[in-house]
Order: sequence, then structure tokens, then C-alpha cells
Amino acid sequence: MRVLRTLLGACLLVALAGCSSMDTWLFPTLTPLPTPTLFPSRTPTVTHSPTPTITSTPTPPTVAALGTPLSLMPQLIQPENAARLERLARWGEGLPQGLAWQGADRLVVAATRALLIYDAVTFEVVQRIAPPVTLRSLAVSADGNMLAGGGEEGVITLWDAQSGAVIQTLRAQRFAVLALAFSPDGRYLASAAWDNSLALWELPQGNLLQTFSTRTPQRVLSFSPAGDRLYAWSPQEQVQVWSIPQGKAQKSLYIGQDDQRNSASSLAFSADGGLLAADQDNRVRVFRTDNGYTQTLLQPFSPAVQVIALSPNGEWIAILSGNALQLFSTADGRLIGAVALPQDEPTLRWLAFSPDGTRLAGLGTALHLWTLSDLQGAAQNTPPLFAGTALLETFTRQGSLLRAYPNGQLTLTDSLSGQVSFSIALPDTPLMLALNWEEGLAVALTSDHKLHLWQSAGSGENWTAGSAARVLSPAPKRLTALAISPDGLRVASGDRDGVRLWNAASGEQLATLPEVSRALRIWFLPQGVLAASDGAKLFFWQMGEAQSLGSIPGFTLAASADGALASAVANAYGRWVELRPQGIGSAVVQLPAYGSALAFSPDGGLLAVAGQESVSLWSVADGKQAMVLPERGASRLAFSPDGRLLLVSGWDGALTLWGVP
Repeated sequence: MRVLRTLLGACLLVALAGCSSMDTWLFPTLTPLPTPTLFPSRTPTVTHSPTPTITSTPTPPTVAALGTPLSLMPQLIQPENAARLERLARWGEGLPQGLAWQGADRLVVAATRALLIYDAVTFEVVQRIAPPVTLRSLAVSADGNMLAGGGEEGVITLWDAQSGAVIQTLRAQRFAVLALAFSPDGRYLASAAWDNSLALWELPQGNLLQTFSTRTPQRVLSFSPAGDRLYAWSPQEQVQVWSIPQGKAQKSLYIGQDDQRNSASSLAFSADGGLLAADQDNRVRVFRTDNGYTQTLLQPFSPAVQVIALSPNGEWIAILSGNALQLFSTADGRLIGAVALPQDEPTLRWLAFSPDGTRLAGLGTALHLWTLSDLQGAAQNTPPLFAGTALLETFTRQGSLLRAYPNGQLTLTDSLSGQVSFSIALPDTPLMLALNWEEGLAVALTSDHKLHLWQSAGSGENWTAGSAARVLSPAPKRLTALAISPDGLRVASGDRDGVRLWNAASGEQLATLPEVSRALRIWFLPQGVLAASDGAKLFFWQMGEAQSLGSIPGFTLAASADGALASAVANAYGRWVELRPQGIGSAVVQLPAYGSALAFSPDGGLLAVAGQESVSLWSVADGKQAMVLPERGASRLAFSPDGRLLLVSGWDGALTLWGVP
């Protein structure tokens, strides 16, 4: 989860579109829409689905994966045909959320967008299950017959592992379910949620037996070998213990503290619950759960330990340190073998031993499988379906898709063929990045907390990373936003002192615009106008004179390509969206739409709005809704320059392309 938090903390702002004179933007009279209900009832519910309809095909025939071409050439997206939009490509399944074996010949991967079941021999996806909500956790029963997925809003879905049919939907918690565990006999299921609650369910009825409260959200759950005790762990607490099914709290299992006064950085149980392994200041200690005694101490590890796993019988422990995957004996701490991760795999987030302990699976951007008897041998690998959150995703002027990742990797993918045509790495790892692909210019806040500006020797597919040409000075403190002008002549940065303008050629600071104290987003607009948002208001300036043009309530901004229309979302909750046509004074068309990301079609005929549960498209001419796309958690929207494709990207790195057949 540390990787997930780091990725979700990354931010990027890219200037794309146009705007009109600011005089028509200021101080409208607005009528807010009613506030929606944000949280569901806490009343436990069980929904039985005796005759579900399940599609076991890995991907629908019309949906292309990364590396495969679209099945057709889409039409121009217009208000008249927007209702016929279909998902044409799905690149990635989101962030990985869990890995487990289902018997000896199946591997189950939980990602935010799908539950994938792989054949452990052929490495082919034999079943893809679309969950009802974003997945956050996974568990597989000991007999391999039942799958459990924990999702957002406290939803737990139980599937039949053979058919993929939904057995039950459980709900007693209202926040994301972070951990799940089946008892050894499959009679009980435990769940831990973000609201510091634990729930104990009786199966197969789905009855809620007990609820527990803890001080912090629990991240790992396990049952004792006999199934009569439930263990729960979070970094800020010792291992909590309850008797089952009575739910009576027992004495905590004390495993010590690290230098940060946490019990451990990561922790794993053996499949039978007899052992646990804890990473404490890069020392890994193996404990017996029946008496809390230390069985083995492995120390020290450098680089830091990322993930650990115990074999089902507790004989082996796998530890990932840096890019080195190492296997040790838990009896005497002896190193059994080691192997380096593939070069294109930055790290792993999960490790899982096969039930017989002869194979080890790892999950990062791809799924990997090693045979322990030949650990140095070539591993099986899937394509990178779980690339993670990108810092930047946008179309180039030629219609290719440009993506930039937190490790500094830039990729260019042909949107029709799905083939990666170009890939390059920046010299330093960016914490925040803005890029002008056509002008060969990049500006980034790097790990040394300096603002670096790169000028490539070429542009487009002749782009070269080169070396950092200059460091913008004085370096802004607590940088919050970056943007590059479309002509590549100006760089804008936001920090606690305001918005700063820089000369991209010389690296000199041109002006400081103090009207906004913490700019979260910045846009370069036509007619020499600069815009920024602090999350509550949108601010505008004329760049030539660094003159303020005023502000309006707003969170985000989009402008049509010709500058004739602009749109603003009211606040951070996106409770209304407005259209502000040029030349109609203070008149504002308010749309009954919720969202925090916007995009106009190239001809300005459609406005796409990304909401929490869907993406809606609106006709600009009459303000009517043209289509609703079933896309949860979308954070970026972009139309291709020819208007034939709509890119929808989620916070979890999953990307889909929509078009009209």
C-alpha cells in the first residue's frame, strides 16, 4: 500500500485548450444543485443471486487490449451519434490489489477494475470477472471453491470459483474493505474496513456474527490453524487477537516496534496461520502465532524490504529487497537462492507460494511465476496489465497517446494499433511533471527537490531525454502545480507564494502572481491568458502585463479549441458544471452534471464530464445529455485531435478508448 499512496500523491497538469475574453467570465449568479447523499446506510444487507448471468470470455471481442489494434475505424463523435459510443480498447486493469492461488493450477489476481483468473501453466486468462465496485482486497477459500473480493463502500462480493457466478453480496461496513480472510474450514469470512471496523461473517448463509472496533484500519487478517482465533494487524498496532466465533478479545500478540514506533512496515502470515513474518527496520523476524516466540531473525536488508511471503507450511520465506527476490529457510535463516526481477518490472506488490510450496508467484505491473527448484531459470511473465497511475496522459497533435510514469518513463502509443512506438526515460525521477511533446520541452520537480528544465535535441519521435539543461532559480518552495505553454516559450509553476512565470529558454523568472496562494492546477489559454485553480476559485491573468483579470468560483477548467466556449466545475465536489459561451455577457448555462474532469470535442459540439460513477457527454448547443458511459473513478478525459476517440483514464491507471462504430 505504500506504493499506492505514493502514486496517488503524484500530480500533473497539462495545458491544452482555449478560452475567451475574461470579462464575460466573472461573478455569475448561480443556483447550486441539491447535495447528494454521500454515504450509504450501515444496516447490514445480504443479496442472494441464484441465477446470475456471467460472461467468462476474458475480453469482449470488440475491445482491444494494449498491443492489439482496434477492430474498426471509429466515426467522428458528434451529439447525433454519441448515444452509440462503445468501449473499443481497454489498456490495463488498474492497480493490483491482491494475489492468491486457487488450487494448484490457477492464479487469481484482483485489480481495481477486474478479477482475473490465470491458468498457472499457460499463463492465459481463463476468466475475467467485472466486479460491481472498485476492488481493494482478495481472499480465496482453502478448498479453492470460493472467491471473495472486498470493494469500495463496504461491498464484499462472493463468487463461485469455477463458474464465476455471484453467490452473495455482503455489506456491513461503509468504507473500503482493505483485507479479507477465510477460516481454514471455510465456515467464516473476516473483513477489515477503512473505518477501523472488523466484521465476522458465517458462510454460506452470509450472516453477520460479530463486529469489532480497532484503533486503526487493519491491513492483514488471518485465522489460526484450528480456526478458533482471528488475527488482525496494522502498522500502528500489535497483532490483535479474538476468539472465534464468540468474538472475545484476547491478549495481543506483541511483536515489538521499529524506529518509527510502528510494530512493522509489512507483515505476512503462513497459509495455515501458524507463523507470521514482520519487516522491522529492514530486519525480518519470523514468529510463532501460538506463543509469540521468535523462530528466525534475518538481518539486515539493503535496499529496503518491499514485500514478504511465507510458504504454506512455513518452511520458506520469500523476501523482495530492491530488485532482488531472495528465498530463505525459516528454520535456520539459510539463503536458499536469489533472482533479479525483470528489467521492465520496477517492483512487486504481492508474493504468493503455490499450495504445495514448489512455485512462487509475484505481482507488480505484470504477473510472474518462478519454480523454486530452478529459481535462476526464466520466469513466466504476463504482459504489463497493471502499469499503475501515470503522471500524464494526453493525445499528441498526430493522435498518438503520450503517457509519463513516476519512474520517469515516457511512452508513445499508436491509438489505432495499440503498439508502443517510442519509449524513453528522463535522467531523473520526477515527482511532478509537465511536458510539451511537440516542442521537445519538459519541466519536472525531481527527487532532489529542484525544478529541472529539459530541452530535447528533437521533438515528436525524435525526442531525446538529454541532460538537465538548467535548474530554475530560485527554486519554489512546496511546489503544487506545473504547466508549459503550447508554444514552449513559458513555464508556469504554483507554490505557496503564488504562480510564477518563467522564461523557458533562459530559465529566468519573469513574474510572480500572488493572487492565488496555492495553485493546484494551471492552464495556458489563448489570447495570452493564464488560469489557475486553488480548489475553490479560478483565477485569470493577462500574461504580457501580468495583470489580474479577476476570479470566479470553480475547481477545474476546460476550453473549446476555438476559444469560443469554456466550462468550469463549481468546487472540489463537482456539484455543478456550467457552460460560458463567449459574447453572452453574464449568461451561464448550468448543466445537472457532477464531475471533476472536463474535455471538449475538437469541434466544440460535445462536453465530456467525469463523475465518480460515470462519464457523461453533453450537447453544447442545447445543454442536453447525449450519453452516459459506465466509467467509475475517471480522473482524466481527452478527445483525439480528429474527434474519433475519447480517452477515459482512472486514478488507478486503467485507460479505455471509446468510439462510435
